Amino acid sequence: MSRTITKVETRVNVINLIQTMLNLRAVTFQSKDHKENNQNSTSCTGGDELVEWLCKSLPSTYSITRDKKDNCNIRIRISRHEQNLHFS
Repeated sequence: MSRTITKVETRVNVINLIQTMLNLRAVTFQSKDHKENNQNSTSCTGGDELVEWLCKSLPSTYSITRDKKDNCNIRIRISRHEQNLHFS
């Protein structure tokens, strides 16, 4: 099964995407600002600052992980069980 990778300019764009696309249940993305911040690294792992930021910015019911096959990719599984979602 092939997955589509969404490429965003900044991490805030993925938050905007999730807020706008109400039927979205999962997204795998790469953030250009994250890559640029870790350009001295040979991989995109550079700590998990981006994952931590997303965990703080999104509801705790969302699952946020790095792709095991490609550390540049971040996967978010979206749970919309809550009626009133509050984004940071």
